[in-house]
Amino acid sequence: MCHAFRVMAYQIYRIIHKPPKELVKTEDLSSNFVSLQDIQTAYAKFKQLFLIDNSTEFWDTDIKWFSLLESSSWLDIIRRCLKKAIEIIECLEAQNMSVLLLEENASDLCCLISSLVQVMMDPHCRTRVGFQSLVQKEWIMGGHCFLDRCNHLRQSDKEEVPVFLLFLDCVWQLVHQHPPAFEFTETYLTVLSDSLYIPIFSTFFFNSPHQKDTNMGRESQETQSKPLNLLTVWDWSVQFEPKAQMLLRNPLYVEKPKLDKGQRKGVRSTVRCLHA
Repeated sequence: MCHAFRVMAYQIYRIIHKPPKELVKTEDLSSNFVSLQDIQTAYAKFKQLFLIDNSTEFWDTDIKWFSLLESSSWLDIIRRCLKKAIEIIECLEAQNMSVLLLEENASDLCCLISSLVQVMMDPHCRTRVGFQSLVQKEWIMGGHCFLDRCNHLRQSDKEEVPVFLLFLDCVWQLVHQHPPAFEFTETYLTVLSDSLYIPIFSTFFFNSPHQKDTNMGRESQETQSKPLNLLTVWDWSVQFEPKAQMLLRNPLYVEKPKLDKGQRKGVRSTVRCLHA
């Protein structure tokens, strides 16, 4: 009992006397990183590789597919995103610094980089429950404009930028490189990306929680229209039978010790997103 008390006292001492992150590094993602226009242009070229109308076009594309893929710059953007996340992690861990992410609206690239940092640093974010929580926290509650970025209403192609798809593709690369580190599979990420454009789900349909509450929580006072009744994407039983849901779980997953709540909060608190 006395030994256990001494161990606990030592742990408390380490927490209290841990050197604070006094240095703060600022990362202006609006000027020192890929732009939304870059992402939009690269994805348009990347998507074109899969829009083939006939066999002649297929074989013409197949011969130079890898060069066309490289020229789209989509993979280069993924590389730059992962590199930026690694740079921030090095600041947090090796240099004991806090990192302040700046962006014009703080709801696109900030969501992307902050999420990647947490996926890499926190084993909990690599579980299905943790990843769902991360998406809800950083993207849904963070105010990512899914309605505009996915162009669900087909109102403005200018605002359509697949930032969330870029995030999922970055995570796909990590899953592909480190399979045992993730509880979910590539199939899980693919299904999640497909769900972006299924109109029966409310999860990725609105620009903000306020817009969602306004349209789903009560009747509109101006139009007297009935509130929308949409499902959540996280209820996989809506889309899949129990046997099919097994494909979403990685059988090679090796669980690592979870960070406690204080440590997980520390990871997030040292990466803050603000309007530029």
